[in-house]
Amino acid sequence: MRAWWFVCIVLAAGMCVAQSAAADSKQGDRVALLIGNAQYPDSDSPLTTPIQDIRAVGAALQRRGYTVDIAENTNKRTMQDTLSAFFDKIKPGADVLFYFSGYGIQSNKKNYLVPTDGQIWSEADLRRDGVTVDWVMTEIDRRGADAKVVVLDAANRNPFERRFRGYSTGLAAVSDPPANTLVVYSTAPQTMLRPGSGTRSTFADELVGPIGSDGVSRAAFDKARAGVSAATQGAQVPWIFSTLKENAGGWADPRPVPSRPPRTSTEAARPSDPPKPLEPARQETARQETAKLEPPKIEAPKPPSGPVADPAGDFAAAKRTNTRQAYQNFLTRYPTGAWAERARAEIDRIDAAAAKPSSVDVQALTYSREDLRTKAELDRAIERNPTDTGALYRRGQLYAMHREFQPAMADFDEVIRLNPQDVEALNNRCWVRAMIEELDRALRDCNEALKLRPNFADALDSRGLVNLKIGMAGMAVRDYDAALRGNGKQASSLYGRGLARLRTGETQEGNSDISDALAMDPGVAKEFARYGIR
Repeated sequence: MRAWWFVCIVLAAGMCVAQSAAADSKQGDRVALLIGNAQYPDSDSPLTTPIQDIRAVGAALQRRGYTVDIAENTNKRTMQDTLSAFFDKIKPGADVLFYFSGYGIQSNKKNYLVPTDGQIWSEADLRRDGVTVDWVMTEIDRRGADAKVVVLDAANRNPFERRFRGYSTGLAAVSDPPANTLVVYSTAPQTMLRPGSGTRSTFADELVGPIGSDGVSRAAFDKARAGVSAATQGAQVPWIFSTLKENAGGWADPRPVPSRPPRTSTEAARPSDPPKPLEPARQETARQETAKLEPPKIEAPKPPSGPVADPAGDFAAAKRTNTRQAYQNFLTRYPTGAWAERARAEIDRIDAAAAKPSSVDVQALTYSREDLRTKAELDRAIERNPTDTGALYRRGQLYAMHREFQPAMADFDEVIRLNPQDVEALNNRCWVRAMIEELDRALRDCNEALKLRPNFADALDSRGLVNLKIGMAGMAVRDYDAALRGNGKQASSLYGRGLARLRTGETQEGNSDISDALAMDPGVAKEFARYGIR
């Protein structure tokens, strides 16, 4: 009998060890980075809440099993290095949270997080010194993260916008986040917060408790949203955008948003106390407060009359045409819904590109007689067979070489539509998008090409250019390093790495790279100048 007890004890101990090992194996599967920027030299006074906010939220995340990194008062270099190290920690399938508290500014419907040493006097300065939220989300997704949360407490009135704008615009609503992502704003898009005087913000105060009780979940952020709205009497209402997969790891919580914040311990009723009926006046007040906090009910749009609706197919057709009128025609038929929002985003992109002076030399080059002959042959081939991907690709290259970027984009779009795994077309479209300043989309194309063909030197070179243009010099050095390992005689990679090294403070190494690149190709400096990089 004793022998059996001994065996049971050994088995139980083994199960405990196995469970402990399983728990240990999960370490690193939940990672978080919280950045709090409060000390901005260009501001009359420091922000009072970011540092305490990220410390409090970080502690709550640690208690829920997250590996937490906290960075305080980061300048541009530190911010880049911190983000690079954070991205390297993300394992495939990990749950990832990124939290930023400080100053943020939108430009052309993109949100930029401002480092403490940002020298911002114009839109161009913002693109140079700021870090785009879209880029952060793209990198997290590229590293294979599963559930992703991005929290932005960055709508404080800042000292920068008044230098080049007549008014502050708040943050822009996120338009196209990766799948299985939750984006949380401390207040609604297009609205601003006045810096608080306390040591913690209302948003962080209301978030710490729900994270402790519900973990990092939609339910926790919904509770925080309700709590902030009630605490500020509706003056501040956090905004949530979700592409979370249903029932993905407990993230999609079916419980409704609470109609009031959780009661404090002093006001909680005892279980034995029957609820007391409210007086009629108080009933009406409670009904109105509940209506404020409940999300608006959105009626499903009625299907359009006429032919059977096919918004996906019709949007793809508009995308192939890629003109403002094509998207406007799409909106006439589909005025509401997700596809309509995508069409409006495309119209905004076209309008922004038309209105924005580009630093890139976009003057078309004159076609030689041989190039004209080649283009005529390709035109005829495509007319005979509109799905001839080889002819479309070659014509797209010809357009790109002559800086006719919009028709080049249309040809590469069609090649990728016909064959989504064409890495050469993805790389070329990445480069073209970089030329017309669609930098976040360019980054996605390069990432997709490298996902399909890792260590593809041309795509690494293109992504290095994109990272250089968005101001992520450290990431650009990495890409150019990898590109040169694949093709050590590529002058553009060597010159790009030299510029990136100069921007990261590696002056001697940067000048050496530039000298070697000019020896290989004396025209490479002019090439980068045409890209808008000097």
